[in-house]
Formats: sequence, structure tokens, C-alpha cells
Amino acid sequence: MAYTDNDLLARVLRRLSLTSADTANAALVVDMLEDAENAILTYTGQTTVPDALQTVQCELAVISFNARGIEGQTSHSEGSVSASIDMLPASLQKQINQYRVAKIVDMLTAPVVTT
Repeated sequence: MAYTDNDLLARVLRRLSLTSADTANAALVVDMLEDAENAILTYTGQTTVPDALQTVQCELAVISFNARGIEGQTSHSEGSVSASIDMLPASLQKQINQYRVAKIVDMLTAPVVTT
């Protein structure tokens, strides 16, 4: 099922317990949905996000929203509590990997690299 941009926004806002009336956070979520879309397209080599990856796009936006303030960290500790940070969980990466476009290289015309 293909979702519209408004459907994607509504799904992420629900998952974050936000409303569209919270315009500052709604605008941030739109940015994060666009960033997630760009990440999926770059990683897969697709020109549009496949319908089956739209839920992954939502999840990536939620992860990004919840990770604000700890960007770039691989772990975080407060007092006696530590947590590792995984911006792309293996379950999501597995779903995305199914849609990667293979690149065909002609070995006869490929440049030769010498060292």
C-alpha cells in the first residue's frame, strides 16, 4: 500500500505522540522523513522509495527524532545506566537490503587500477 506524504507524517506523529498542531515538531518530523527517504534512496540506488519500505522510512524518522541531542554517539551513559545506540537496527537494514540495486560492471571496459 502506497502512503501519501501526509499519511507518512500522520503515522510518525502518532508514534511520537505528537499532533500536527505542534507545528515546530511537525516541521522537524517532515525534515526527518525527507532525510530518511534520501538515506533509503542513496543506500538502495532506487529512484523512489518502494511501497514496502515506507514503514521503514517512518521508523528511521522516529529513530532520528528520538536521537536528537545524541547524534554521532555509539553509546550513552547517565549515572549507572548505559545504553548502546543503533541508528540503523539490523531488522531495518535487512528490509532495506532486499531493495538494493545491483551495479553491473563490464570487466572488459572497466578501468584497471595499478599500484
